[in-house]
Amino acid sequence: MEVSPIVITKMPEESETFTINEDEKKYLLNIKKQDDSITFIISPQTLLSNQNYIRKMNLKDIKNIHQMFFGLNSCNEFYDFIKALIDNRKLIIKTNDEKLLINFTIDYLFKQSLVEIELFPERKSNEDIINNLCKEIKELKDEIKVIKDLKDEINILKEENKNLKGENKELKNQINYIILVLFPINNSMIIKPNEFEFIKLYIKKNMNKEIKEIKKLYQATVDGGEPSVFHQKCDNIPNTLTFIESSGNRRFGGFTSIVWNSEGDYIKDDNAFLFSIDKQKIYPINKDFQHRAIYCHENQGPSFGSGHDIGIIGNPIIKVTNNSYLYTLQNTYNYNGEKDCLSEKGHILAKDYEVYQIIFE
Repeated sequence: MEVSPIVITKMPEESETFTINEDEKKYLLNIKKQDDSITFIISPQTLLSNQNYIRKMNLKDIKNIHQMFFGLNSCNEFYDFIKALIDNRKLIIKTNDEKLLINFTIDYLFKQSLVEIELFPERKSNEDIINNLCKEIKELKDEIKVIKDLKDEINILKEENKNLKGENKELKNQINYIILVLFPINNSMIIKPNEFEFIKLYIKKNMNKEIKEIKKLYQATVDGGEPSVFHQKCDNIPNTLTFIESSGNRRFGGFTSIVWNSEGDYIKDDNAFLFSIDKQKIYPINKDFQHRAIYCHENQGPSFGSGHDIGIIGNPIIKVTNNSYLYTLQNTYNYNGEKDCLSEKGHILAKDYEVYQIIFE
């Protein structure tokens, strides 16, 4: 009887790859295991890196690493141990001269021990080196193409941005037109643009003219509150509008189509009127007092009515003498029985006052 020979089959090789980040570097750790050996291969993931580091270990080599591993019966047990370290992020890769080190710490006999496994540069044939270089060059070319495409996109974006700047400039011009023409009082510190509409409509109706522009002539807190400064900037200019804010936070003012001067007399104006910004009301001049619509004097700012209904005496912004104040008596203009409809009665100060010129088409 013929006896069949006994055939010993070597265990097939298994391989698994892990990604490990250490010291801002990235490594690929490939572990190839057989029943009688384990091979570690580390590939640093850096630009133009074509050098692998390798270490093949049998069971005897593993036992010589540390006394803790004397009792191992197979390389598979050591593989399971290394895999657990990787899963728990306890395996570290370090560089040392031309070697790479796999480091990990173990607890043995009630103390910790550092274990190091050295890996050495893998010897490659010239053909392998050339192939790796060609691969790296191809990858670099691909990256350069991506960069070129990005540059083209950047140039397109620059051109679009240039066009947007042109559109933005045009938009700013349109906004400036709206601000200067449709909302001309936007630079006032006393009245808001949306509060001006009732005054604007009354001026257009009363004067029977369209407003082309409103130009700021004077602001007391900016130019100085002395009457001489007011007359310097506002005399001999027709169609002026005055806004006043009192120290008690009341806001009011008046309009006259007559020019201001420093002669010390009353002047007639059929078109003059006063208004309350707070109440959004107009107070036209009484027909019986049209000859006293405004009062012009070198020691006074814009003053309306006999007595006066609005009187700016001296510098009411900073009271320096008993002759510097703002006051309202309300006699010349028609208030329809309202009391204190403009401001607090008596001698008070002003926070600020402004004068604008109305320019008609």
